[in-house]
Amino acid sequence: VDCIHPTPEEPDYDSVEMLYIDPDECIDCDACVEACPVDACFAEDQLPEEWQKYTETNAQYYQSS
Repeated sequence: VDCIHPTPEEPDYDSVEMLYIDPDECIDCDACVEACPVDACFAEDQLPEEWQKYTETNAQYYQSS
């Protein structure tokens, strides 16, 4: 899956607070939903209101990359 960063192969994988989903690479396969150990991945239209802020955080990660 090339849509999640950092990947386990990337050096900062073990130290990040959250993983990021590349919106340009995402094909809505739900692999992240299944893989997430803390049930924090949702389809965008099912994202709980209190987690909406992370959509912007995720977008900013890719804007600065």
